[in-house]
Amino acid sequence: SMLQSLVVGHSHGASASTAQRGSGNKPGARVAAEAASNNPSISTTTTNAAGKELDFYSGAACIPSVEKKNGGEDAYFMAYLSEENTLQSTSESDSTEPQESFKGRGYCMLGVSDGVGGWADMGIDAGAYSRQLMHFANQVTQEEDASNPNPKRVLYKAVQETTAKGSATVCIVSLTPSSQTSGMANLRAANLGDSGFIVVREKQVLYKSPVQQHSFNFPYQVSSIPKYSDNPMNAQTFDVEVAPGDTVVLATDGLFDNLYPEEVASIVHEAKASGRKPGELAHILAKITLEVATDKKRDTPFSYGARQVGFPHEYGGKMDDVTIVCSYVMADSRM
Repeated sequence: SMLQSLVVGHSHGASASTAQRGSGNKPGARVAAEAASNNPSISTTTTNAAGKELDFYSGAACIPSVEKKNGGEDAYFMAYLSEENTLQSTSESDSTEPQESFKGRGYCMLGVSDGVGGWADMGIDAGAYSRQLMHFANQVTQEEDASNPNPKRVLYKAVQETTAKGSATVCIVSLTPSSQTSGMANLRAANLGDSGFIVVREKQVLYKSPVQQHSFNFPYQVSSIPKYSDNPMNAQTFDVEVAPGDTVVLATDGLFDNLYPEEVASIVHEAKASGRKPGELAHILAKITLEVATDKKRDTPFSYGARQVGFPHEYGGKMDDVTIVCSYVMADSRM
């Protein structure tokens, strides 16, 4: 398995077959909570969790491309409610323990951003923009109502605050207990560009957010400079009901260009089965992503996309920064 091969340190060959492509992730697909409730195997996990404390256990990895000397252009933040009911936060700049995990008591807000690399040609470090955007998103989160958060409002307000030159894609996710269904949780998200999130249940991809791009490899992006910015109000919003046991994987395109959602789901399942915490899982996914990025023969979502738009011989991974935030939805602190 991929996880074993990584942990043991062997490299793995081209195992991603075209057959693994998920047909269930049509762009624009909206999540129906009904889909989950039609599935009897799911309801059992929710009834016994009713009325119990929900925790969101989160950790992150932010690893620059091996080709970059500037520390990379990705950024993230995690804000979460501590045991003492105060809002704590962490980001790539103050990560003391690289694989540390943080438990949010009934609320967290998570964000990732990918600074658009083309600015480097003009001598501008787009990483400064993505880091500033996440800094302000974290600040704005402090003003949100923990029982009714609005990731799109956070995204919009954060963009208004930015002054650094550059542009970036951005995805912000909040997790709160569901107001509709006892024992369940609400994932709300706002995504602009080709970062995004996957929800994994058991070994399956429950949901993947679609990308927003003007054309192949030209994502929607926000900027402090209006002529380079898409309207942040064009961020797509999502409202997904998630259950204890589910895993949310929020990431920049470094992950999604190299691993298919089904591959992510199987790595998540294996890592959790072997007791890995979310910060460890984020690092495992990042490490596998960077291995795949250097594989010239493998079929990847990026090379598949390139072939679709007229590059018939395109195979292999795409080297890029990779930033991943993983969050485990837990009832009564059970992973």
